[in-house]
Amino acid sequence: MAAIRKVKVKSFVANMDMGSCLEFSEGYQQIITEQGINHAYIQKHHWMQSEGIYGVLAENEGHIIGGIILFVPVDTSRFPYEDITEMSGKTKKRSPKSYSKDTGELFALWHSNHVAGWGLSYILLKAGLALSVKLGLKKTLYLSAEFNLRLIDKLGFEPEIENDSPVTYVFQQASFKTLISLNSFCPDNNQVAIHQKSEIIELASSGVSVKLESVLGKNLEVEYHI
Repeated sequence: MAAIRKVKVKSFVANMDMGSCLEFSEGYQQIITEQGINHAYIQKHHWMQSEGIYGVLAENEGHIIGGIILFVPVDTSRFPYEDITEMSGKTKKRSPKSYSKDTGELFALWHSNHVAGWGLSYILLKAGLALSVKLGLKKTLYLSAEFNLRLIDKLGFEPEIENDSPVTYVFQQASFKTLISLNSFCPDNNQVAIHQKSEIIELASSGVSVKLESVLGKNLEVEYHI
């Protein structure tokens, strides 16, 4: 029997933890460069000193293997998706209106190529949602790629569509599906959804916990620090 891989997931506040910001930025930059993307929100280093920016890093055997950012608007600050959808001439439609301060956005999800197939995208989204619950947010937006939408659906989420009609945002070589809200789950008779929702709430309240996660047939022992 194969050994269960162990992953540590920890959250941080950007303007209070420059070390974690740099670790996130280095890994993210490497991945988007490999994908041919040369202009992204996270490349602007001012985010590291900005209020309302929270991050999650995933670590395996002492190495950073992935991460995600949670953006909470401060005053008149713009959501990352608003910048992303204006940066490319290939954008097909302007993004929807801004939201209130009880809305956040998860973005800049990445993981190292050598951990592809581990289900780390789901683990990071789950941690990001737990962080948004802990911060008291009522809505969490996510500009999702096609493959992540399939994963989200399979794991019991029922995303709300935030656009009037389905839209594909094309940003350089990356194609993103419509902007969605991840706070909704499938109906109460869906046992997968009930389990996911209760676990996210539990993660938000407990702060530190160790869970055996089974994602797409793979088992991970995840130590959460939210």
